[in-house]
Amino acid sequence: LDDLLELARIANASCTPQKTDLSGYAEDIIADLRAAAPQWQGEVIIEPGCVVNGDPHLLQTALQRLLANAWKFSAQAKPPCIEVGCRKEGKETAVWVRDNGVGFDPAHAHRLFQPLQRLHRTDQFAGSGVGLAIVKRVIDRHGGRVWAKNLKEGGACFGFALPD
Repeated sequence: LDDLLELARIANASCTPQKTDLSGYAEDIIADLRAAAPQWQGEVIIEPGCVVNGDPHLLQTALQRLLANAWKFSAQAKPPCIEVGCRKEGKETAVWVRDNGVGFDPAHAHRLFQPLQRLHRTDQFAGSGVGLAIVKRVIDRHGGRVWAKNLKEGGACFGFALPD
């Protein structure tokens, strides 16, 4: 219920774009995840200088959801690994979170960013099925786009691109 309320609030939240350092936010979010689950003993690689034009609070929310998913779905990998990166693509900046976790069935990728759509059973992975819908709503508010790729070598890559 809290996640659905957050999804609704994002639609009406103020959106004040400014230069926003997502690398710094990623470091803070990972520190919080490590503190909450010290048994997760993996590697996290965060590319420095991932700066985008967007609302800091909304983008922090989106990044937190992406990193929490990567954390959760890579926890059983030996060893878990999460990467955060970015690159300039024409008139936009793309940001991604990649992990070596369980991935997802590409046949159901169209459901990933819809509210209450889960691709894994709740007894396998906890969650509300709203996190990626929150990411999409945040990025939509910025005029951007989202994507998800199941990686051949295992794991997944979720990302978004925002106009400069």
